[in-house]
Amino acid sequence: MRIIKRDKNVLLTNDQGQYHFSHEEFNRLGEVEAIKYAEKEIEKKSNTKHYTGEYITFKKARSLGLCEEGLIDFCEMLDIDIDTKCKTSDLKDMLTIDAFNEYPDECIKIFGSSVLDNFGGLQGYLAKSDTFREILREEFIPAHHLHELACLYAEDCLHIFEEKYPKDKRPRKAIEAKRLWLKGEISDSDLKEAWASARASARTSALTWASASARTSALASASASTSAWASARTSALALTSAWASARTSALALASARTSALARADLKNITIDYLNSEEFKKVEESLKSTHGYIFG
Repeated sequence: MRIIKRDKNVLLTNDQGQYHFSHEEFNRLGEVEAIKYAEKEIEKKSNTKHYTGEYITFKKARSLGLCEEGLIDFCEMLDIDIDTKCKTSDLKDMLTIDAFNEYPDECIKIFGSSVLDNFGGLQGYLAKSDTFREILREEFIPAHHLHELACLYAEDCLHIFEEKYPKDKRPRKAIEAKRLWLKGEISDSDLKEAWASARASARTSALTWASASARTSALASASASTSAWASARTSALALTSAWASARTSALALASARTSALARADLKNITIDYLNSEEFKKVEESLKSTHGYIFG
């Protein structure tokens, strides 16, 4: 569980989602109990279906696993009285990119994959938003393409590792194994072995080089393969694992470089891939499945 203490709240995140605490509530519970509570609430949110009701209230939103502190802040961002019974369609029309970026899990839970309609779909969102990781989800991008993005993110920082360890090809082989796995050319156990090797490479670089850059670039490669293996093991984990694969690689790359440059670079990688012929092959499927026009 990752803990981020911000000015207005404390954000706890894991591969399943996120949960917000007020500073007062987080301090009252203490870190250990706060993590336990957040894990329980995130799991509840992950296990509840997308909301399909015509109206939504604060009480109903809480029953879906949406956090109290987050809901209060969400309503403030949209200038809504928290006690108001809102028509779901009206609430969606009021949605801003800032509110979506701050509370993507909550927005997707309430509005589903059509949440990007207001912003012009994937491309419109990427053109207007400063960030991009919030759309690395199977609601917006098919799992196969999330896995490929994870490989692209890892490849983009691989040179950092290989400049220091030119003879160590374990991280590169992990990425290659991921793509072979996606084609059905290697087994789950082969992919697991490649992941373990890349992780070992990351540990070695941490011991032999003072900078974290080489280690995080190796970890990005490991991340690109490990989540794919997890998604192969069980279809129940497929959505979370595919999303985590791309997102974790993106976070690792951001750690390996200057943050601002990394974000811009990753966003450009994402846009280029979504404009590629490979991705455009699924454009018609996206239109019919998600209900918005890509482009």
